[in-house]
Amino acid sequence: MKLLFISSKHIKHATFVRQQATWLRPAGLLYEGYKPYLYNGKSIFPFPLRLNIIRIMVKNLIAPLYEQLYNNALFRFLEKNKFDVTLCHYGPQGANIIDACHRANVPVVVHFHGYDAFMHETIKKYAEAYRNMFAKASYIIAVSEDMRKQLIRLGAPADKVILRPCGVNTKLFTNAQPAMNGKTLIFVGRFTAKKDPVSLLKAFHFARQSVPDAKLVMVGKGELHQLVLKTIDELNLQNSVEILGWQKPEEVARRMQQARAYVQHSVFAPDGDSEGSPVSIVEAAGCGLPVISTRHAGIKESVIEGVTGYLVDEGDWRGMGEYMITLLNEPELAEKMGQAGRRHILENYAVEQQMGKIQEILEKARKIK
Repeated sequence: MKLLFISSKHIKHATFVRQQATWLRPAGLLYEGYKPYLYNGKSIFPFPLRLNIIRIMVKNLIAPLYEQLYNNALFRFLEKNKFDVTLCHYGPQGANIIDACHRANVPVVVHFHGYDAFMHETIKKYAEAYRNMFAKASYIIAVSEDMRKQLIRLGAPADKVILRPCGVNTKLFTNAQPAMNGKTLIFVGRFTAKKDPVSLLKAFHFARQSVPDAKLVMVGKGELHQLVLKTIDELNLQNSVEILGWQKPEEVARRMQQARAYVQHSVFAPDGDSEGSPVSIVEAAGCGLPVISTRHAGIKESVIEGVTGYLVDEGDWRGMGEYMITLLNEPELAEKMGQAGRRHILENYAVEQQMGKIQEILEKARKIK
């Protein structure tokens, strides 16, 4: 199967994109939006549109002309390379490429992840384009049951929408022993509204009133970085919170293996942005850590309440803090939940299993071409 892999993000900058590109070994990679319309480092546009300044001028000044030129260039590229099927990450990118693929008779599977299904501005902007894409795409992949229902509400035919959460490398993310570790909690992800790091810090501050030697490690950064630093100062957490910035997967796994539990306070952002199925939560559970999080999106499926971790309502940072206290003070319980979480991930989220299922979807799309 000759696969074209399309994403708005370079494989270096998104775990699930890198994961799929590695496992599926596409014949072509096209970054639709990351670096405008490049194929294996080369522009699909003819000269002079391959020049950034020319392309940007046309796009900004005559958007309809640019859209036509892009679709023609993509069509010629598809015709020349004879791909069997396209896997496209994110809804807007799927909407952008669907007409050229349809014209070239290349089946398309569009993989949604979060913001693209829920963010108000995105839905408003792409409402008509999404309906066109839903009609022409072979299949739509949703990473959570909430997202599957949302895509159907937006107009996707129910029989085209397939639930497939992201997988985890269970050979890398393994070997945590919560009962043997110190009183350290860990969070991994962007400091952004939908992950609500301020509520997470409030919960941790509440927990420290009962467990003063508790520590919190935050791996990541983002647009709320300065707000996170300010909140740490306001809550006098400077000596108990460690911020590491972005780390390689191997370092993330190592840090998780040293923790007692994983914590994340995901919420619907004011602009509608939402999680899909947070990769870090699945990775932490794969390591064997109990998870404390919220009843949000795919988290409700990756965490079994009271068995592999604890969930609270969005915004309930006090409830989250109480569960932090429980696991910080009861290492054997953390170990038991972590082991149950590991089993849940092995049975339902192992990367080999998920990649095999996506491969099946792509093969099915190719056959009904």
